[in-house]
Amino acid sequence: MRYLNPLSILELPSETTFEAITPTFLRQQKRRLLAEFDLSTEPTIDVSGRELDRATVLKMFDELAEDHLRKVHFEIQEMPALSAFLEDASLTYFYEGEVAQLPAQSKALLSYIGPYFAHAYNKRLLHAFKQSDWEEIQVLCQHPLTIPPEYQAEAYKDTYRLLHGRVDELEAFAEEIEKGKEPSGKLQEYVDEMAISSINELPVYFSGIRDKYAMGLENLALAVYNKHERVQLGMFVLRQGLKLNLTPGVAARLQELLDIMVAQNPLIDSFETMKETLGGGSRKKNNWWVVVGIGTVISVLVWLFI
Repeated sequence: MRYLNPLSILELPSETTFEAITPTFLRQQKRRLLAEFDLSTEPTIDVSGRELDRATVLKMFDELAEDHLRKVHFEIQEMPALSAFLEDASLTYFYEGEVAQLPAQSKALLSYIGPYFAHAYNKRLLHAFKQSDWEEIQVLCQHPLTIPPEYQAEAYKDTYRLLHGRVDELEAFAEEIEKGKEPSGKLQEYVDEMAISSINELPVYFSGIRDKYAMGLENLALAVYNKHERVQLGMFVLRQGLKLNLTPGVAARLQELLDIMVAQNPLIDSFETMKETLGGGSRKKNNWWVVVGIGTVISVLVWLFI
């Protein structure tokens, strides 16, 4: 749903006031443009660099006939950076900080632009997340969305779906490792520093899926640690998970498991994790549940998997 300001088809001088856009003026402009269709052999005409058909032009004039909508479109036209974002998903509105002024706009304007804003925002956030462009994600997310709540889910929709899909892939990958598949370079994709940073820049709306991602990393850490005795690698995966902005309960859960691993492997330099990731590193033959004793493991496992 791409926005197109109906006033743009009138090619108004920059000094035009709202009061000058009278019903009489609009009728004159409508006749002028419809006459262009009558003289043309093509189904569209060029208006301010845009190819528009008759139905679109008529719809735009119908909106301008409504006083409150005409006012909204005029207010948008007075904010070129906002207009460029709604029309072309240009991020100048965010980079120059004008988005911070959005809450001060009228309720009528916020309500009208809601679906258009959500459409453009969803498009840009998804692109930034796919590219792991945490700086652009930060710019997009530094201010809470002030469009009506019913449009906010639409603004996050595709990025949420993508991250949810990654969680499903992560859990499936952890399950394969648990069943005996050797850890591969694919593991690095899930603990990549830029990926973690990108996930962290997402707003509070993503808190629940961020926790689920961390739980997937927990399962992966247990799989490589227990099934393949990759001590350092298991610790590294947990440490990457703890870099996520987690809710307190999930953060405590990962930290307790990491503390158990570290306590049972005091001679292993757990900070040389990238060496373990890339080259395999050393292995330790004691699974953590054997070392801590059966009583402890039962209580830990019950707590870990409830």
